[in-house]
Amino acid sequence: MFQVEKTKTIILEEDNSTSSPKQSDKPRPETTKLDVVNFFLNLYRKQIGAPPSCMGKYTALDSDAHGPESLYELKVRIGEDVHTRRMTITPLGEDTGSRSKCFFVIYDVHMVLKIPPMEQNNLQEYIESIRRDAKIVDRLAPRECIVPRVSVILKMIRTFDDTEDLSPMQFEEVYIKWLMEDPRTQEFLKINGSFVYFMDLAKYYFLGGIVAKMQGDKDRNAQEILGHHDLIWEIDDFEGRYGYQFASLCEDLQHLYGKCRAAASAVLIRHKLANAVQDYRIRNWFLIHLAGRTVKAEDADGNAKILDDLNKALNELMEEEASTVNAYRKMIKEYIREKMFFRNKPQMETIIVNLLELLAWLRTSKVSIRDLKPDNLLVAGNPDNYPYFLTNAGEYNIGLIDVETAADFSGGEPGSMEQPLLGGTPNYATPSHLFANEIIALAWGDVGRMLHYQDWQATLGMIYRVATGKTLFPKTGKILPKLPKMFSQAPKGKTPLDLIKETSKLFWQSAMAEFDAKRQQKEEALRTLKITLDETAVVMLQEELAIESEIVLEALKARILNQKIYTSKDAKKKLFAASAKSLNQQKVRLANTPDGNAAQTRVKRQALKLFGDLERMKNHLARLAWAQKQLAKPTPAFSVFEIMGILFDALIVTMHKPDWPDLTGGDVGAFGQTGKDATYQHATI
Repeated sequence: MFQVEKTKTIILEEDNSTSSPKQSDKPRPETTKLDVVNFFLNLYRKQIGAPPSCMGKYTALDSDAHGPESLYELKVRIGEDVHTRRMTITPLGEDTGSRSKCFFVIYDVHMVLKIPPMEQNNLQEYIESIRRDAKIVDRLAPRECIVPRVSVILKMIRTFDDTEDLSPMQFEEVYIKWLMEDPRTQEFLKINGSFVYFMDLAKYYFLGGIVAKMQGDKDRNAQEILGHHDLIWEIDDFEGRYGYQFASLCEDLQHLYGKCRAAASAVLIRHKLANAVQDYRIRNWFLIHLAGRTVKAEDADGNAKILDDLNKALNELMEEEASTVNAYRKMIKEYIREKMFFRNKPQMETIIVNLLELLAWLRTSKVSIRDLKPDNLLVAGNPDNYPYFLTNAGEYNIGLIDVETAADFSGGEPGSMEQPLLGGTPNYATPSHLFANEIIALAWGDVGRMLHYQDWQATLGMIYRVATGKTLFPKTGKILPKLPKMFSQAPKGKTPLDLIKETSKLFWQSAMAEFDAKRQQKEEALRTLKITLDETAVVMLQEELAIESEIVLEALKARILNQKIYTSKDAKKKLFAASAKSLNQQKVRLANTPDGNAAQTRVKRQALKLFGDLERMKNHLARLAWAQKQLAKPTPAFSVFEIMGILFDALIVTMHKPDWPDLTGGDVGAFGQTGKDATYQHATI
């Protein structure tokens, strides 16, 4: 049965016949930030040797204890002595679709706490789940992976001799042995009576945090406005910074300031402060409101009593002059966006290169993570050279944080593969995330390839996120939570395969429309970003595009052979040999001919559909031939616009098979060039 979790991850109830680690089916009570802080307070008691009876408390040290990042002081009294220390806690992925609730904590080390959605009280099952993740890590070695380990916490309360030369897993087994021998130790791995998972992030950086910092800071626009407070009154300097085309906007702003000065003066007169405020202060108030903020007491020389009246008057003025204000803010936003884009362009390019290298590594390792997204990835480079190493793809790589949803598909056959957890983060997932291996085999055939292509979809979404700061498939992602209901309410007589084909069309039709619109909207930026692929990514693309070419070629042959309009052998050969351009010309000529009787009109429509289908497939093959030619060069280079087209073309062909219900929308994955070297010209029908 399908379920949808509140955290926006779509999941399915796990098949109890699989070998996946068991969990309680009882939902865990909500774990709050303060529950986690209290856990570390108890840990601190243990570390300093305080008996449980000793009083302890925690205090929020920042002004906003309920904000995303909070600093706490832990305090424990032992007799007359008071021991204190600090910790920082930040909730992670509140809206990212994480199946578990996560917190980032700084306490001795940087760590991530993962709180599963279901209670976990069985020690053996808890340890088995940790060991399962360790097996995935072994397959991915030496790729950096952060997975749950009991030693992250337990080493803080006990150390063992002669562990310096142990491997990470051997070191972990030392603490697992202690954990099993001393049941009292379990309390230091539980919150609210149920086991949680701890991951040591000490040496690494969150990719999600790096991308967020590159792509947007809400304060940058305000900083630009307030940091250049003289520009509005110096038109030459204004033009020099933002462009001569904005000279008239500068004049409009000066005119607006005149109205602002009058409004502010009226407020000051009412409060008998007409001579107490200098002109530069009124200019500052004007800029504060242009930046979308309000005047605070510290901006008014202590004249707090005027703030309500002043802010109300200036807010009303900004609303009256909205066209000028919005034009200025839009100009500032575009200026900052372009400035930050070119400042971060080298880092964006290397991150995209390394995302593709990670995808190729996963393919070689025959592991699918199935929930790739920036918040689940780490950046591993020399901390002493951060962030400068981000400009060189070879100086760092991208690793994995948590492999809970990962699948090892090295076994080949569905029955020999462990069934992974079903579901994924909607903005990065596909309908295939919702189905067990046996269903994937029924619908798509090659389970391993489908699992791998789930990571292709996520990588495509992450590339767009890195390049633009935006989500590629927000509308399409909303379809996934609806699919379980569609299955449960399907009419009788519909087979599972029928439903998969129908929902696949719904999903990928939407994805095509979004991909086309989003890529066109950001085309200039995406073409500006240039990447040179590493060898592993080149091999992956060469091999996958060769498979894709065969799929499209066979679909082309089948379309020609199965149509009932041009039935002679010679006519079919001509259709197979025709170029996309000539087919388009035929289509245009036919469309311009008058309709005949009903039968003739029906044949005409069928012919138009045939020409359109063949034209799209031949353009597709030509694009693939162009891409293969680029990949064969000594240093294969592509724009991000092109690489996104390559990935999306492959996704559509793999995830929505050519003989399934037609997708409409044209060549939305178009990239590169079309030409006469398409692979279909070297084949026969």
